Amino acid sequence: MKKTLIALLVLALVAACAPQQKMMEPQEVPAAAVPQETETPPSDIETVHEIMKEPGVVKDETTETTTETSMSGTEISIVGFEYPAEMNVKKGDTVTWKNNHNPHTVSQKVAKGQKGFDSGVLLKDQSWSYTFSEPGTYEYYCKLHPFMKGKIVVTE
Repeated sequence: MKKTLIALLVLALVAACAPQQKMMEPQEVPAAAVPQETETPPSDIETVHEIMKEPGVVKDETTETTTETSMSGTEISIVGFEYPAEMNVKKGDTVTWKNNHNPHTVSQKVAKGQKGFDSGVLLKDQSWSYTFSEPGTYEYYCKLHPFMKGKIVVTE
């Protein structure tokens, strides 16, 4: 028992005499090392508000939100943040996009200065239709979420 007591006493003395670790003092960081603030892109909500301010963007619910029915019609359901990668239709077919999610647009990608189709902002449960009268490939995207892309291929 004497040996145990001596061992504990030695351990206590060693612990008491051991150098204490110091917390690091804060150091000044040179200004060049601090990342510069950059303009952050607007949030989806800010973008929606900006787009909705444009004339003619918000469609009248009584005329533009109903789905046109057509024997040759096709419906694309917008769920989440993606469109079908590609859809094939015939010349004269009407495609209806039904939004089952947050605000989105269906906007054709065109060269600068050209005019393409554009649904305006579609709120949840709104639909928009477009009739493809010419064969070709029509790429489209969501103005609010530019990573959302789709393609309609129209054949004769």
